[in-house]
Amino acid sequence: MDNTYCELLKYIKETQEIATKALQCFDKNAEFRLIDSLDLGIPYDVDRLAGGFPTGVYVYWHCKEPIIPVDATVNCCSASVFVLGKKVEFDELQFIDRLKNINSIWKNSSYMMNFDRGNHFISLCVDENGEYYLIMHSTAKEFTKGYNGLYPVKGNWYYDKIKVYHSGKRYFRYINGKEAVLFRNTAKSLNQYNEIRHEYIAYSILKKLNIDIVRTEYFHHYGMDDDSSIKIGCYTVDKNSIFPIFSKPSYYIDLFKISECTRRTEDGQYIVPHGWGKCFIKPLNVFCDFNNRHLYMGNKKFDIFSEDNFYRLPELVYRDYEKNDGENGFYDYYKEEFKGKVIRRLSQKICLSASGIKHYL
Repeated sequence: MDNTYCELLKYIKETQEIATKALQCFDKNAEFRLIDSLDLGIPYDVDRLAGGFPTGVYVYWHCKEPIIPVDATVNCCSASVFVLGKKVEFDELQFIDRLKNINSIWKNSSYMMNFDRGNHFISLCVDENGEYYLIMHSTAKEFTKGYNGLYPVKGNWYYDKIKVYHSGKRYFRYINGKEAVLFRNTAKSLNQYNEIRHEYIAYSILKKLNIDIVRTEYFHHYGMDDDSSIKIGCYTVDKNSIFPIFSKPSYYIDLFKISECTRRTEDGQYIVPHGWGKCFIKPLNVFCDFNNRHLYMGNKKFDIFSEDNFYRLPELVYRDYEKNDGENGFYDYYKEEFKGKVIRRLSQKICLSASGIKHYL
């Protein structure tokens, strides 16, 4: 485990203790747990980390009172894999043109395009057998920061109901009661919403190329599947499941079949990473000062409750497991915790992301 992982592991143990005490104000037998996945890392949002929640964790709790930890910044983030089959000819220039015009295609829609933000993307890939795939990775942006959104931003439908539990200079923010019930019901509906959203977008890209989708699979690594758990940058899967693992921009995407993992949910499902994640190349020294509304990380100061983010920090980089261990470095590095095999290795050919449109020959 790298230094970022080790420091964040200590940080989430504090979150777990503080949140458990907060829930026990309602239910003396309540508990709150965070289980690290293998890609434990720095989230996009300052408020999420200040509130106690890195990316790469599975969160669950038991409490008689309906509770939502709002700084988990719940939404739904999905990886959708559209299998296109083998193609004798593929008009890559027309595909690029569709990506260039995706915002104008959808400008009069209720859907909000966000494939050029954060670590989201649309990628055309091909495997070693010549089979093509369209892969999408994005959140349901329509339910993030608007009035009906689930992020804890001023002016939304529940912001004035947020409660704060203090512990030293750390804190735990939550909503409870009827607001928590409405929140979780909304959150649980977003998996299907994002699936349909991605399918519409895939159709709009492919129809001009006269390409049909052979089959589709959806993988959700962020959001709520039930009333009292949240995935933040990890999948929960059964033994022998196949799921995509992202690496870093321009690199391959693996379809991986899991046989064993040391991290598990209460129900015995494996908690597995959705990608390599990011690490901080300097000592993290993460420290929250709620009284002065600051979070310190890497000897830098950030404002909390200001919608600040870490995205452009030069010290925040993608983990590179190939540097010392070759093309299977990720799996070799975690071989004691995470076992299985790569079923398909997909090479990216054309990708729309925050870096623009890239064409890999």
